[in-house]
Amino acid sequence: MIKRVNKIITLVTITTIVTTLSSSPIAFASDALKEKDGDFNAAVAYSNKYLYDGYRGTDGEEQTIYYNNGKYNELGNSDAYDDSIKYDNRYIELDNNGKEDLFNLQTGKFEGEDIEDQKFDIRRDLVKKLKETNRYGSNITDYLKLGDRISSNKGSFGDVWYKYTADYNYGQAIKYVTIINLAANSNDEWDNITLKKGDGITSDFGDSYQFWFSVTTNDPTNKETDGIEKTYNGDITAASKYIAKRLKDYCGYDAEVTTENGSPVIQIISDEKLEGTVITGHNSDISIESKMALAKNIQYVSDDTKNSNDAVRDMIADNYTSKTVESVYGTTTTDSAVKYTTTIDINAKTEHTWRNINLKKGDGITSDFGDSYQFWFSISDSDLSNTDSDGQAKTYNGDVEAAAEYIAGRIRDYCGYGAQVIEQDGKPVIQIKSDTKIDGNIIISYDDNILVKTEENSSLTDEDDGGNSGNSSGEDTPSGPEIDNEDSDNNSETNSGENTTGSDTNNGEETSSGTHAIINYDKEPIYYGFVNNSGKYMDVSKFANIKLIYTVNGETKTEKIEKFGEKYGNENIVANLTDVGSDLLTQDSTYIYVSANVEFTSDSDINIAYPDGTNSKKYILKISKAVGDKVDGADTPKEVTAYEMNGESDFLSWIQPKLSDDWYNLDVCAKNGNIYVIRFNKDGGNNKIQVNQVGFETVRDDDLKVSRNKIYKVNDPSIETRIKGQKLTVTDAGEIRNLIRPYYSIDAEGNLWVLGLKKIYEFNGNGFDEKYTIPAKITNLDVYDGNNLIAWGDNGTEYGYVTNINEFSRTSDEKDLGTENNGNEGNGGEGSTSDKDNTSSDESVIKSGWIKTKSGWQFFDELGKQVKNSWIKVNEKWYVIDENGIMRTGWINISGKWYYLNSDGSMATGWMQEGSSWYYLQSDGEMSTGWVNDDGNWYYLKESGEMSIGWISNNGNWYHLGTDGSMSTGWLKYGKHWYYLDENGKMLSDATMNGYKLGTDGVLI
Repeated sequence: MIKRVNKIITLVTITTIVTTLSSSPIAFASDALKEKDGDFNAAVAYSNKYLYDGYRGTDGEEQTIYYNNGKYNELGNSDAYDDSIKYDNRYIELDNNGKEDLFNLQTGKFEGEDIEDQKFDIRRDLVKKLKETNRYGSNITDYLKLGDRISSNKGSFGDVWYKYTADYNYGQAIKYVTIINLAANSNDEWDNITLKKGDGITSDFGDSYQFWFSVTTNDPTNKETDGIEKTYNGDITAASKYIAKRLKDYCGYDAEVTTENGSPVIQIISDEKLEGTVITGHNSDISIESKMALAKNIQYVSDDTKNSNDAVRDMIADNYTSKTVESVYGTTTTDSAVKYTTTIDINAKTEHTWRNINLKKGDGITSDFGDSYQFWFSISDSDLSNTDSDGQAKTYNGDVEAAAEYIAGRIRDYCGYGAQVIEQDGKPVIQIKSDTKIDGNIIISYDDNILVKTEENSSLTDEDDGGNSGNSSGEDTPSGPEIDNEDSDNNSETNSGENTTGSDTNNGEETSSGTHAIINYDKEPIYYGFVNNSGKYMDVSKFANIKLIYTVNGETKTEKIEKFGEKYGNENIVANLTDVGSDLLTQDSTYIYVSANVEFTSDSDINIAYPDGTNSKKYILKISKAVGDKVDGADTPKEVTAYEMNGESDFLSWIQPKLSDDWYNLDVCAKNGNIYVIRFNKDGGNNKIQVNQVGFETVRDDDLKVSRNKIYKVNDPSIETRIKGQKLTVTDAGEIRNLIRPYYSIDAEGNLWVLGLKKIYEFNGNGFDEKYTIPAKITNLDVYDGNNLIAWGDNGTEYGYVTNINEFSRTSDEKDLGTENNGNEGNGGEGSTSDKDNTSSDESVIKSGWIKTKSGWQFFDELGKQVKNSWIKVNEKWYVIDENGIMRTGWINISGKWYYLNSDGSMATGWMQEGSSWYYLQSDGEMSTGWVNDDGNWYYLKESGEMSIGWISNNGNWYHLGTDGSMSTGWLKYGKHWYYLDENGKMLSDATMNGYKLGTDGVLI
């Protein structure tokens, strides 16, 4: 430990939280938090507890201390840092004797595992569940990637959810298809294309050359320097063959001329993207499109039927061995290039409790295990403390599959081979496909309880074109939905995503290889989803609920697209989900909010309204955390709604790390159905934190005369930080974030707290409430909730901290009032014994805590002073003490706000029934009125706070609330009539829904 220098610090002790009745129990306007002795490097607030690194008092040694109920426990050789990660609702990851370890703030104990260990377990358990579904299949292991954890950048306690991706294109060989249309536009008589000379090619044109030509001009004397004509008298095909020959002779790429949409185009199939590298420039009359296709979906057909078999075999062999694709776990070899399949049964025999496998490190891999390592493990033992040097567990308590996943992971991470666990003969085994034999080479040796088998695969035949790379388990089950690759007739028609390269390409010049390609641009499926640390998962790549606005033939139309990948409307519109979570990933207690990029295809020429790309749009998906129906055996969310991101045009700029030298994004969080973008503005020394509140709405578009689901900015209040007036020269986004990090905190309920100069503020949805006055030296803040915060800092010479967490312990003769009846059901605070001496006529013995008197319960602070006319917090519960010093119960109005105090005096929150009426009390105890969302359901509370049922009129719209108070949506039969309520609960009238006409009174006609 490090001995600190003595420092003189003032100390005023504050114990129970006390505030006047002019404010709510949580919002103590201008309440002073008194300074205490202490020098903290870092601190974390929790529910009636806190943890800090440093020391309390005027002098001491730096220690990591856990405070709980008056006891300060040193955590030995542990360290807490200012960037220690909060995890779940109770953990913080600390350095425990040189190793990352999760510390449980509820129990005060280390868990013996870190976040990565938990992530490994979450993925392993998810693999088991997905294997049982038809949607994912038994070979999911090698395709499943666990991505980002949903949490704010600042970090706060909350639900643990990870994004996952199952991309069945991993490990697949791909090809780039370049389409060049020389006559896409006709603005200029002369066109040009700039090409780069291919490796090993000798040419008088140099390393790069701009080839000029004219599709329309007719001048046979106008030739290139090598004598080839450059004018084609309107013959687009001839001009295309000219450029195709240049690509072949000068660049070294086989280019074919084919027909697309009735026009001649040049097509090149290559291993790398050509545009920007080989094709380095062109004029605007020429269009160039680059596509990707799976190599197995390209069928090469010979133009000479006599030599068809040889040509096809040669082309396929070249096609499938030319490119290696990176897998989720290192390098994976496609089935077409696979020569060996290695199967490892780690439980072939059960004679040894401990067994081992000796592996060789892969090329280019960095590892502390050295060039080779003998990995020991036990299938049967259970000892969480027995871990390898990198912290991974080595005992699996009888779980053979988990042990197999462990060794498969070692082969992937340490050896660089794509290993996956599959089921074979009813038991889990490890399978590796490779182009070299690894038994005896990569797998050096192994225990005699382990069985390793190697099978050499047969070469390609006419019947097997190497296209079966989707199922690496060797089973008949496809990896996700099957994609049919049917042979096409030898014609030039294009349909169903296929493109045929025509064979008539001679024109006196050799530009054809004697084959043409039939290309299917379909890819293997990509599934997106979310999984939590309790094993709940949801596939979010099926349900879209997009309200699409588009124009076709001059008519504006809307289409409700419920599912991705299916056709809708007369135009057969398909929405394809191409990305999830790249721009936005956040959550509140009810929903996950995630960005999504969607591309639309159609059989007709449609124009998407407000596009973000060519017929593509960005959305925010609002995804319920509740699980709904199954799709092909996989769980999906109960509710998903897509909202147009460009409804608020500035949203994408808000969430960029840096917008300008003055504006920066700090964080994105969510609460109660809204997103909050937390930004920092240092312009002119303002140094303010701004909150852009983003809501979701369905509104009518006055220009297009239709309704839209979109996001919008609710408000954008700001507050000055502690460094108000200071000129900041820093412009790097990362440095700005680190600089401002100590001055704000997002609590476990999603509330934003800001550290100002001598003030602590809380964001209230519309602005900032001043909550506490603090010493000027305070420079760091951490908040668990409104009842539990800690702040600390120094001014260079003096150090101190403040907190609203109780720091006094019970005396031996005190106990919870919950064990005392005496006419009061107990208030969970500190109480006296039932001795007669402790009860008097409105007077009590001077002591701290609760005292029962004839007039009622009273409370005394640790100095023996009776509390009056105040809110107090005792053991995480709030109570009201009136002006006479007596604890109140029942309804009470404070500063125009209603609260309800239970029979034990504690403040009620959530739903509360009184007689036949229901009321909802917010987290700060205030009675709610108007609309309230609870657990994904909407309710309406009257002016009196009473929950409404039946029909109500609100802001000119009619809504229906069921007998349980929840808002109705969809079709509703009320009495003898049918009505339709949209997704926002509004009754539709004078409208048509799914072909059904609704009258002006909303009744189905």
